[in-house]
Amino acid sequence: MENTIYSLATPPMRGAIAIIRISGERALEALKEIFCGEIEDHRLCYGMLAYKGENIDSAMAVYMKAPRTYTREDVAELHIHGGMAVVSQVMQALSHMGLSQAQPGEFTKRAFLNGRIDLTQAEAVMAMIDAGSSAQQKAALEQMQGAGSDFIGSHKEDVLDIIASLDAAIDYPDEDIEEETLEEVKNKLVSLIASLKSGVSTRLASQILEEGYKIAIVGRPNVGKSSLVNAILGKERVIVTDIAGTTRDTLEERYVYKGQLFTLLDTAGIRESDDVIEQMGIERSKAAIESANIVLALFDGSSPLTEQDKEILNITANCRRIIVLNKTDLDCKTEIKGSVNISAKNMENIDTLLEKVYSEMSEDLGQLGVITGSRHINLAITAITSFEEAISAIEAGDDIECVEINIRDGWQNLCEITGEYASEDIINRIFEKFCLGK
Repeated sequence: MENTIYSLATPPMRGAIAIIRISGERALEALKEIFCGEIEDHRLCYGMLAYKGENIDSAMAVYMKAPRTYTREDVAELHIHGGMAVVSQVMQALSHMGLSQAQPGEFTKRAFLNGRIDLTQAEAVMAMIDAGSSAQQKAALEQMQGAGSDFIGSHKEDVLDIIASLDAAIDYPDEDIEEETLEEVKNKLVSLIASLKSGVSTRLASQILEEGYKIAIVGRPNVGKSSLVNAILGKERVIVTDIAGTTRDTLEERYVYKGQLFTLLDTAGIRESDDVIEQMGIERSKAAIESANIVLALFDGSSPLTEQDKEILNITANCRRIIVLNKTDLDCKTEIKGSVNISAKNMENIDTLLEKVYSEMSEDLGQLGVITGSRHINLAITAITSFEEAISAIEAGDDIECVEINIRDGWQNLCEITGEYASEDIINRIFEKFCLGK
């Protein structure tokens, strides 16, 4: 990391202010070369940007001396006017000075490599940037503040204590403490496993937090699926007509309700059709049913149930579903036990329906623990499996060395969560998902 890097840290579009970040041992040198004004450590100062005798912009600049910086390197920031002409000139000047343009996530990667944060906290930075709901934002903030790191860290310490006791038994075989040690290790592993399981989210809860609660709205043509989506969103987002088969594909919309992200899947009407394109849309509707967390099976309450309606009831019978009768503003011609009756056209009972969906989702999110990321969950479950295998080895009377191998495998899995044993390939794969300037 000998090179000094720079990047635009704000969105690359015309705006009032743009921030260009510099990190590395030449940060102060570069700042002095382009900024004409007072420079004080950790203080935002006003001056003029100029390069090779040509003024570029009036600006604010701040220099932050290592290690009290995000990357634990010397850092400088230029706060300039956001026109692309200004940004381009400043970026070109920094390039001409021999600085390197940062790769995606390189500032955060340096923070990780320099021990400023661990890998779980680094991933939380990207989760915070991508957060589309307050629930996602709060979860990301907890991870940034070290909730997951602290949880895994305390369990790593417990595992090291167990390994130390095993090493003592191996190193001093004449002391005849092996049997006693293994029984004690077994009891500690049982407690360790229970504690880990209590803090690890289910994969379903993690998926809902990261991707939103997937809600497939299904029904035959013209029962009001697109109208329901528009009613939930509060705007005309999806085309609605009286022509059957208007929706030919699965359309995805996002909606935040009580801080939680809902992913609405507006599907093509399910019916028998000779239209090849409509058939493809119907197949995608059936796939949406399979992938959804919950299905809203929608029916036209102003007409009797048709054979197509009965087929939809049959298709969704084994899914988590809510039966919804639409068009209650018209004369009711059908009833289904336990249904939620709405009028998408008149916005009647939409909140009741959303509340019922939220209640169903809350059951799944009740399994959300301290460990929430899918990568972390997979590694924690693998670690738990290794610890369970160690217990099996003890009960089977295997050699103490075999027991220790299983426990060390589990310990390395825990270390991979926070980054101590993560391979370079995994680290690069994580940071290449970041945006530029972070």
